[in-house]
Amino acid sequence: MLKSTSSRCLLHPTSVIHLCLTAAYISTDRTTLLLMRCFGAQATTCGLLLGIANMTRQSFTVFGLSMVPYLAFNAWFGLGHGKGVFTQWLWLDFVGNVTFGLGSLYCARLLGQNEDEGCKTRRNE
Repeated sequence: MLKSTSSRCLLHPTSVIHLCLTAAYISTDRTTLLLMRCFGAQATTCGLLLGIANMTRQSFTVFGLSMVPYLAFNAWFGLGHGKGVFTQWLWLDFVGNVTFGLGSLYCARLLGQNEDEGCKTRRNE
């Protein structure tokens, strides 16, 4: 069984296309499958990097803020002119993007507090 959406996009793109797009927008031609696999490979690479990287306050902040375009995408296709392209599963993507964004900013804040406390401790020694 595939454990993540990114690997599913990479290895079985047709299932993701049928799950996420409305019937009017489903296309499983070679180009669409290639692009879905490219997306899956990129998402898998990002996940691997996040899993092994030494995340700092700055990297958490940048990653959290980088979710803004994804949220704009969700708004455009969930509420705006692009509504009707994606199924209701788009809202799961929205929840994931909010979680990534806010979770990353929260981690950056915690790391910042730890850095500030470390500076205070060194000054008091």
